Order: sequence, then structure tokens, then C-alpha cells
Amino acid sequence: MAKIATAPKSKKDNNAADNDSVIGKLLSTEIKFGKNQGVGKKKQEFFSELATLLEAGVDVKDALELIESGLKKGGFANIVAGIRESIINGKTMAEAFALSKVFSQYEIVSIRIGEESGQIERVMKELSVFFQKKTEQKRKMTSAFAYPVIVVLTAFAAIFFMMRFVVPMFEDVFKRFNNDLPEVTKQIIGISHWLGKNILYIIGAIVLTVVFVIRMKSKLWFRTIWHAILSRIPFFGDMSRKIYMTRFCTSMELLISSQTPLVSAMELVRSMIMFYPLEQALQQIEKDVVAGIPLHKSMKQFKVFDRKMISMVRVGEEVNQLAPMFSRLRELYEKETDHKTAIMGTVLEPLIIILVGLIVGVVLISMYLPMFKMSSSFGPGM
Repeated sequence: MAKIATAPKSKKDNNAADNDSVIGKLLSTEIKFGKNQGVGKKKQEFFSELATLLEAGVDVKDALELIESGLKKGGFANIVAGIRESIINGKTMAEAFALSKVFSQYEIVSIRIGEESGQIERVMKELSVFFQKKTEQKRKMTSAFAYPVIVVLTAFAAIFFMMRFVVPMFEDVFKRFNNDLPEVTKQIIGISHWLGKNILYIIGAIVLTVVFVIRMKSKLWFRTIWHAILSRIPFFGDMSRKIYMTRFCTSMELLISSQTPLVSAMELVRSMIMFYPLEQALQQIEKDVVAGIPLHKSMKQFKVFDRKMISMVRVGEEVNQLAPMFSRLRELYEKETDHKTAIMGTVLEPLIIILVGLIVGVVLISMYLPMFKMSSSFGPGM
């Protein structure tokens, strides 16, 4: 069977070398798939199967039909069927994927590059690898945070138990004596009373906050405030910035290498990377570049870009090698992000343990301090 139609052979020969180095580094960015859960695994399998069938010489329409037949009816099977129907009606693969309205622009651009360069099988394979790496990254993050999260939840449960049940027991003992209690004990007992009266309000406030954040997280005003707060948090602010810088550099490398004009590349990246400081910066940089201002000079205006990036972009502009420079920056930011992720759990665990120990220690001392005073007031003869 014939493979899908690609660009003329001469175009493939001219572009293959440029795209070969780009396609292998596709898209280290967050890709969403509606509201479905476990989509990363589904997409990984889909792209992997499609790449295998295309490499075997199966026509794209037949390949999609085979994949669809192996899926359960509804859901993802309907999406695959829609893509196949669009291709039958004369759409290109990129157009068919875009019409499904569930694939990101990054994926669509990648597929378009694959079609134009004649490397659509490689694109599908690398998209599969991307989702596999994304799953592995999630597992690493889960491993890094699992122990601290368990410790925090356990600690809060222990503190809540002490404040609601242990402290009232001590309070009953203290009431049998008319001795004046230390100030710290009074404060702990007051917190226990307040917690008992307002526990339902506290739970309700937490639930409402979670719902509010989920509903508002895509709003511009919310992202503006949230990212401003996030950027000021020690360690986490810098880490989140570098994660977004990694995505920015990867995207710019891909688009510039595929001969996308610089302004168009920045506009496309700005519409997809949901990090307000970067969005705001790119919006102004687009105007500056159109006005003839060099990219690195425009980037100097914004704190979101560090000196390392500005210096390397300047060199890339001077030697007309922006794509390789963004590739190098991506590698540097990836290494830094991986290192910070690896040490995060190690840093958080002792801090959490120390904090919880201090809270529990204060509660216990405040409860036993009046008892020590009572026992000393009876004198050694007792």
C-alpha cells in the first residue's frame, strides 16, 4: 500500500537534515487532552502504534482504522475515527488532528513539519517517546513528594487529634485546681476551643478554595496574581521559572529550526505557554523585534530572562545560530530542573519533620508545664 502523501522529494532532501535534529527533541511542554484522565498513556500508545504501522508501509487511513478497531467504542476511538474521516475527505494529517480540537498546537505543528519533511513516522515515534518521558517525570515527582506529603498529612492528623481530644482532657484536669495557668497553656486551650467551634467552617473554606482555584486558574487576572506570588517563593519560584524556560527554549528551537519567522514563533509560543511573566515579556518583545531591536536587547528589559539566556541569545544572533543556542539553553535548564527536583524531597523532609516536631513539642510542653508547677507547689514532703 502507498504511504501518505508527502512533500516533493526535492523538498524532503533539502529539509530532512534540518528537521532530523529537531524532531528528536520535540516538545517538552505540558499537553492537555480535554478533561480525560490517563490521556498520556493513551496518546503514547496511539502515536507508537501509528508510527509502527506507517513504518511498515501501511496507508495512514488503514493504520487509523486498525488502531480504532483495537480500541473500546466511544472516547478515544471516536477521536481516531474523526481523524480518519477528515483524512478521507482530503485533509492533511495536521489539519485532521487540528479539527479534532483535542490536540495542542505543538502536536499539530510537529505533524505538519513531519509531513512537509517526509518524516511523519519519526514525528509519531518521537511524540510517543515524549509522552513516555512525561510519565516518567510524573513518577519522579511523585516519588519526590510522596514521603513529605504523607508526613504532612500524618502530622496534621496528629496535631488535630491532640488539639481536639488530648488538650481538652488536660483542661479538665486543670479545672480541678484553681491555679493560674501559664500564658502559653491558655493560648493552646484557646486554639483548641476555636478549632472545635469552627472545624466545619474550616473544611468548607478549604473545599471552596479548591473549587475556586480550579475554576479561575485559566483567568488572566488569577494567573497574574498567582505567578507573581509564585515567583517570590524561595526555591519553588526559581524552579517553576526554569521549568517554563525549558519549555520556552524547546519551543523556540523547534519553530526556528523549521524556518518559522522569529516573530511568528514567539507569538505561537506566547499563546501556548501559560506563564504570565513570560507571556507579558513576549508580547513586548514581538513589537521590539518588528521595530528592528535585536532579540537579546529586548529581553534585557524583563527579569524573567536571566543573564545566561540573554548572553547566549546574543551570541546566537551574532552568528545566526539561534536554534542551536536555544537547544543548548534547553539542555542547561533541563539539568538544573532535574537537579532541583531530585533534591526537593531531601530538602523538604527534614524541614517538615522539624516544623512538626516544634508544633507537637510546644503543645506537649504547654500541657505539662502547669502540672510541673502544681507538683512543685506541694513541696518535697508530699
